[in-house]
Amino acid sequence: MCKSSSIKKICQQLKPLSDNKKYILDKTLLDYILLTNRMQFAMSEFKFIQKLEIGKNSVYYGDFDMNSNPRAVVFNSRQTKTPSGTDLWVINTLKAISFALKHDWVVITSLGMNTWELPVWACSANGVRQIIVLPAKDESDRDSIIESVTADFKLDRNNTGWLFFQATEKARSAKTDWPLRDKLAAQAADIILPVSVRTGGNLDTLIRNMRDKKIINECNTRYKTRPPERDYSPDKLHTSIEQAGWNYITHWTRTCYGHWPGENSSSFYEKLAESKGIYPGNALETLKNILLEKLIRGSSRHLRGDLKGVAFSGLSPARLIPLMRWRKRYVRWGFEPYGIAIRRKAAIKAGIQPVIYAKTELYDRLLEADKPYFQNEGEAGAWREENEWRYLGDFDLTSVNIDDLRIITFKSSESEILKSATRAEIVSFT
Repeated sequence: MCKSSSIKKICQQLKPLSDNKKYILDKTLLDYILLTNRMQFAMSEFKFIQKLEIGKNSVYYGDFDMNSNPRAVVFNSRQTKTPSGTDLWVINTLKAISFALKHDWVVITSLGMNTWELPVWACSANGVRQIIVLPAKDESDRDSIIESVTADFKLDRNNTGWLFFQATEKARSAKTDWPLRDKLAAQAADIILPVSVRTGGNLDTLIRNMRDKKIINECNTRYKTRPPERDYSPDKLHTSIEQAGWNYITHWTRTCYGHWPGENSSSFYEKLAESKGIYPGNALETLKNILLEKLIRGSSRHLRGDLKGVAFSGLSPARLIPLMRWRKRYVRWGFEPYGIAIRRKAAIKAGIQPVIYAKTELYDRLLEADKPYFQNEGEAGAWREENEWRYLGDFDLTSVNIDDLRIITFKSSESEILKSATRAEIVSFT
């Protein structure tokens, strides 16, 4: 029944059923067995495992020899978080991948920024072999990364290699390893394809120092930044939305950087490449997606432990307008004028509750049932102004009567875009 020695020990802990003497596995044991098997065999299944002299404990895993073909890296400096398919850096990045395919080059890619992830998708979508450079803590971490990224980007194993280096211990952010990642990607390449690189920036300096590399400017374009996609200045928003009174709890949607919850990166970057001047994850499209799914997916943001929840606000649209400001620190709007409002009585009946604003030291004194609703009040009670309410888990919109819903948009002209996604009343700020 149990062949390997590591699994034999686990089999000794199997629980016999008293009636028929069959064996059942405790779920924890089963998960452990599956994880152990992946750890033991996933990495060793690759045809090529090559240690490199560059980087920190860098090792290549793949089903093709990383030295079989010339290797090229596509470099872009940091770009806007809300790109579209008509941005020059996007157009020319896709052009660079086609250029690599034409010459039968292997492309060095990575993750963590849209400038790195767009090439990952483009290589996968066009059958271009790639080597993905990533930090990892240990072998089990590598295995988990390979499994999740392969599924997220729908990667073809035969066309995908992995170059791992040692992740920085106790790093406060994944960004800690980005400079090392960029350097390793350049060192592993034979050819550098600059696309949109900021003069005097980190990548520009890195490229200049790689004197033994071939630099091809076939896909180069001028680097330029652009302001946020929308302007939600208070003088552009009107409170006429509340003329009939306002007795609602509202989930405000905003622009999603990267794929939506429940969506994979492959789908997101395909939409991005095909988009024409508008970022596909903007607040309006995010709202439409929620209405089509009839589900507001919970997030773990601001929640302790493994909990997920949906945030609502008890503020009226007029009182929320001052909070619709650009937050430079977070590179996003605090709120955007798009939302799903639920009549207060129906919201309470559905299980939406006000959060408990307090100082951190109060948390341990709360009842267990109240802890998921705790929210640090912030300095001088700054977070209280949002008047947050919370629902634990994903919120099913079908649990609320359609007459108890109001859909909020920025412009009245956007109502037509949403009518195909909902039968609820649609109101606008302008």
